[in-house]
Amino acid sequence: MDTGRPDGAVVRLAITLTSEIARRYAVNAVMNAAVGLQVIIQQKGRSLPANAKFHAICTDLSEQATHLGRAFSPDQWKHLLVSAHAIENAMPFDPITGLAGEYLNIRESTARMSSARMASLIEYALYICAEKEVILHDPD
Repeated sequence: MDTGRPDGAVVRLAITLTSEIARRYAVNAVMNAAVGLQVIIQQKGRSLPANAKFHAICTDLSEQATHLGRAFSPDQWKHLLVSAHAIENAMPFDPITGLAGEYLNIRESTARMSSARMASLIEYALYICAEKEVILHDPD
């Protein structure tokens, strides 16, 4: 297996199983991998374009909308959207008192979301934007 490194070491190899050819390539990579490497099979994660779109939505919300009469930063809108999306999808709500006595909800990480979960979050965010009459800008 050609890893592109002069020493042949594998740093990270991700193969998306989109066809039988890709599946055979993955099997071959596993069969030729050095003992001691780890193989992980998981749902495909969010894409960079989806991530950019979500962050653009958060920015548009921060510039045009309020919640409870307050303006929020893009990062704060991200937290609001992820938390509400989880509740709307009957995911666990885990409010705790933080280390300094503050209230917070332990929420899922957008970086670890599958592409389907991120797509659902974006659809939810678009719904909130429509409710708040936010004009969206293209992230590109």
